[in-house]
Amino acid sequence: MLRIFYGTNRDKVLATYRQALKSAVSVPDNANLEELAAGASMFGDNFVLLEHDIDKELLAKLRELGAELNEYNYSDQEKKAKKKLESDLQSRIYKFSDALLIRDRRALWVGYHRAISQGFDPEELFWKLSWQVKNILLASKTKSADEASMHPFVYSKSKQASQKFTEPELVGLSSSLLDLWHETHSGKKELPLALEQFILQV
Repeated sequence: MLRIFYGTNRDKVLATYRQALKSAVSVPDNANLEELAAGASMFGDNFVLLEHDIDKELLAKLRELGAELNEYNYSDQEKKAKKKLESDLQSRIYKFSDALLIRDRRALWVGYHRAISQGFDPEELFWKLSWQVKNILLASKTKSADEASMHPFVYSKSKQASQKFTEPELVGLSSSLLDLWHETHSGKKELPLALEQFILQV
């Protein structure tokens, strides 16, 4: 039998797929699913497939051929909870990077370690800092949100922040982040440590 695991609830999909793998063989990447489903039905072979999404027409054909379809999706309540969690996480990241706007090194450092301890990806934190530095630098060189092509609220915050830095300091921060990116991706430095070193220089 061909058993397929798919759906939006990836945690459940992966958990059930891994459990099934203990007594089955994973489907090869180049397999023809219709042939495999028909063959597995006839000869009793046990195959499992992990998918994100499958075309409805193909699903119907596989069902006719006797494939077992295991779809796991989030309920409406789970979707709301997931959306709220993602919103809370994004809010925390913005609070972390906002410490740069007021040039509060201590708050930035504490926020960084709190974010890391909560499981945030260091690369996501890197891009958030890069975004802030870019905005502050752009606001320092322009006279309006329209000229900077920025949202008025973001521009206002960035313009205020630009008063806490000299232009050479902002250019230096931007260059440091660029160097940091190259050094961490060439293996010379570890991103979490390099980010902490950058924060201590703000």
